[in-house]
Amino acid sequence: MALSWKARKWVVPSVVAAVVVIGMVVAGSRRTAVDYYTIRRRTIDYRVLASCTVKHPAPLDLTVSAPGRVSAVSAVAGGEVRAGTVLVRLDDETERRTVEIASAALAGTRLKVRNARQETLPKLRERLNQAQNELDTVSAELERLRRLLESGAVARVEVQNAENRYQRALSERNQLRISLETMETSGILAELLEQERVQLAQLELARAALEDRRVKAPVSGVVSAVHVQRGQRVAAGTPVVTMVERGPWVLEADVDQKELPYLTPGTTAMVAFDAYPDDRVRARVSFVCALVDVGKGTCDLKLEVVDPRPYIRYGMSGTAEIEAGRYEDVTAVPSRFVVRSDGRAVVGVWDGRRVVRREVSVVPIGERWMIVRDIPEGTRVLLPVKGSSARAVPGIEAAE
Repeated sequence: MALSWKARKWVVPSVVAAVVVIGMVVAGSRRTAVDYYTIRRRTIDYRVLASCTVKHPAPLDLTVSAPGRVSAVSAVAGGEVRAGTVLVRLDDETERRTVEIASAALAGTRLKVRNARQETLPKLRERLNQAQNELDTVSAELERLRRLLESGAVARVEVQNAENRYQRALSERNQLRISLETMETSGILAELLEQERVQLAQLELARAALEDRRVKAPVSGVVSAVHVQRGQRVAAGTPVVTMVERGPWVLEADVDQKELPYLTPGTTAMVAFDAYPDDRVRARVSFVCALVDVGKGTCDLKLEVVDPRPYIRYGMSGTAEIEAGRYEDVTAVPSRFVVRSDGRAVVGVWDGRRVVRREVSVVPIGERWMIVRDIPEGTRVLLPVKGSSARAVPGIEAAE
C-alpha cells in the first residue's frame, strides 16, 4: 500500500536519524590498535652521538716581525721541522754589524771592570793597609815622646816634629780610605758597572733586532705552505710560512646539555669521518665544558684521537659515538611509551582486556630509554594515544 505524501514526510527523517545513531554506536565501540612494548630485562649500551670537527693542531701562520728582503728560504712544503729551526731569513747585515759592535763595547767595559776589581782595588787596599801601619807606628812614637817630654828627657821640638809626622800619616790614611770607598760606590768602578749595564741592554736590543730578521719554527711539525721566495721584499706582519704542529688530533663537538651526566674525561668514543665512513677511529673525551651555551643549550666537548690515521687533517668533519654508559640486566622501556605529567611518570599497561594507566618510577637513560621499576617482566605497555586510551588495544610490537 502506497504511503501518503504526509507519511513519507515523517518516515524519511526518522530513517536518517536512525542511521546516524547506529553509526555513532558503531564508531564508539571501535578499538584502536597501537604499538606496544613488552617489558623485559636487557643490557643497554648508551651512546651519545655528536657531529665533530678536527680543530687542533690548527695551522700556524708564521709572519715576519720587520720589513726587508728575503735572503734565504729553507722551509719546504711537506717537510718536517724541529722547534727553533730557521725557516726564512731576511737580509741582516746591518743588524749583525750592530751586534758585533755592541758585543765588542761590552767586552771592553767588562775587561775594565775586571781590571779594576783584580788590580786597582787590591792595590788601593794594600796602600791603605800600609798607610794604616805607618799611622800606627807614628802614633806610638808620638805617645812615647810626649811621656819623655814630661820627664824632660827630650826637647819640645822633637815632639812637634812627631806631631807633624802623625798628621801627615793620618791625612794620607784618610785620603786612601776615601778613594777606596768612592771607587767601590760612586767612583770609576761604579761608573764602569753602570756602563756595563747599559751596554748589555744595548746588546740585547741588537740581538732582538737580529732575531727579528729570522722566522723560526715555534714548535715541531710539518710545513704545509711557503708563501715567499728569495729576493722578495716583505712588510712587517707578512705571512711567510704555514705549518701544522705535530701532536694528537683533537676534535670539538657540541652535545646537548642533557647528556652532561653521562660525559666524563676519559670516556671512550668511536669517530667516523665523513670522507671515510667505513673506518671507525678510536678517541677519548679529553675535556667537558665548564659552561653551557645559553643560546643553544649545548656543551663544548673535546675528543682526543687515540688511534690516529694518516689521512686525518685539520678541518675534517665526522660523527662521534661516545660510549656514555652500560646498564646491565635492567627492565627498561623506550621513552616514547612513558607520559610525564606534573612530575609523575605514567605508562599504559594492558591487562588483557583494557589499558590501565599506572604510575611508575623511572630512571632516564638519555632521551631514548627509561629504566622502569614497579612493573614485572613480561608486562605489555601501549604507546600513548590522543584522547581516551580506553579504546586502545595492542597492535604491532615496537622494535627496540
